[in-house]
Amino acid sequence: MNRQDEEATIVSTYFLSGHVYAMNENEAILEVVQPTRRRRHSKEFKEKVIGAAMQPNVSIAAVALHYRLNANLLRRWVAAREEQDLAREARQSMSAPPA
Repeated sequence: MNRQDEEATIVSTYFLSGHVYAMNENEAILEVVQPTRRRRHSKEFKEKVIGAAMQPNVSIAAVALHYRLNANLLRRWVAAREEQDLAREARQSMSAPPA
């Protein structure tokens, strides 16, 4: 096989520890990957986890690890809860009669 044929049969090239590795058609292994299904969490579970994460001096990342969640996901849940709480407080203060 000459150089042009070899270059034409290269399927993918990747770098590992500063070295270049090339995979040709003969070495290519096709793997069927099933799409992962998103997990659905119940309202009760979210309430419990958000409550734990909102405690003083508690790390959101630690709570996420404990409940096997992504920390960014839990951070979004906590931020959404804080927004809801602020909106609820604003509505209550607007509806209260002036003193």
